[in-house]
Amino acid sequence: MHVGYDGGITGGIVVMQPFAEGFFPSTVGVPDTNFYCKYDDRVLQTFASIMHFTGALAAFPAGYFTAKYGRTR
Repeated sequence: MHVGYDGGITGGIVVMQPFAEGFFPSTVGVPDTNFYCKYDDRVLQTFASIMHFTGALAAFPAGYFTAKYGRTR
């Protein structure tokens, strides 16, 4: 299912040092004191939510396009 893949990719990108420094500098160097999540940044949380939401929306037309233009015509 696409939700697990989206979570793995988004989570992996968010914790990359160059990505954090470039887009979310407030999360760089924050000590890991919270057991659940050390990134308490509303903009970062919004970014991750939008990534999951757009992935879910894209899943709806993906079936049609895959059936029409996919490898097994």
